[in-house]
Amino acid sequence: MDAWIGSIVVTLVIGAIIGFVASKILKTHLSIVEMIVAGIIGSFVGSFILWISGLHPDNGFANWIWGWLTGIIGAIIVIFVYDRVKTKA
Repeated sequence: MDAWIGSIVVTLVIGAIIGFVASKILKTHLSIVEMIVAGIIGSFVGSFILWISGLHPDNGFANWIWGWLTGIIGAIIVIFVYDRVKTKA
């Protein structure tokens, strides 16, 4: 049970960092909850893009770098779409 809670905390923190970086790149102002959600969903989007493109590194360090980069790119996509939908609503 402790490992599960720790895993959730790490996911939220990394999601917040990725969402924060993506929101600063796009120069948008998001709440902490929006940043966490954008970071987590963006990581899934980025991983999916990486998977369908066939680009997945084999070693640990490159995998770590790719994970952060694809998470940020995915979060940028998510925040961009979210911002467009929010402004039209």
